[in-house]
Amino acid sequence: IYARMLHLAPLQRWRDTAPALANSLGLRVTLGGHKIEWSADTAANALTRPVAAPATFDWNSAFGRYMSGKEKERERDYLGAARDLERAIVIDPNYLPALTDLASLALRRGDAAAALRLARRALSVDTYDPGANFIWGEANLRANHRVDARDGFDIASQSPEYRSAAYTALAKVYLQDGDLARALDYAAKALDYDRFDLDAWQVRAVAHRLLRDRPSAAADVTALQALDPLSHFAHFETAFWSDG
Repeated sequence: IYARMLHLAPLQRWRDTAPALANSLGLRVTLGGHKIEWSADTAANALTRPVAAPATFDWNSAFGRYMSGKEKERERDYLGAARDLERAIVIDPNYLPALTDLASLALRRGDAAAALRLARRALSVDTYDPGANFIWGEANLRANHRVDARDGFDIASQSPEYRSAAYTALAKVYLQDGDLARALDYAAKALDYDRFDLDAWQVRAVAHRLLRDRPSAAADVTALQALDPLSHFAHFETAFWSDG
């Protein structure tokens, strides 16, 4: 019915009129091909996803308390989440998902001892649970139990959900230990799975600098700046090389 080519500056206002439609619900506006689309028919993009729990769902069960805590965790209500998750393990002390999430919350507030205790119980239920293993690795790293930390990250890396983060964590551990070859190996594995992993690029840049491999370090910094142009780390590494 109506089309017009527009060349507008950012924030520039534009107004025009178009012929009226007999059925206004049929009105549809598109800009830039399909970059922006609008339809007067609000039912055109209606979803059928359920928005309410079943009436028979037991919110006072271990799973119900866990789900309540999980939702509060998503809402960043960490105190409320911890309360509901603690209620879940009162009902079932071996409820693995609640133990793992409580351990994660303990790490978030800096309580490595509580995280270790909860993760240890979770692993005693399922020694291969990826989330529990990743938290076990993080908590042990903070407690300077480096062998246990590597063990946790190794097993967590078997899960696609934690693979990149676990490989990056291992790369950092080996970098701190001065094992630059393994640090580079695990950083490469992390980037094979997620090329946007900024921490893995940083590990590579530092390891290559310590190896005095300037071309490789420069390539790492260039890749990092392409992903994060404002990276302070990249600017520091560039300045570090400039100072000789």
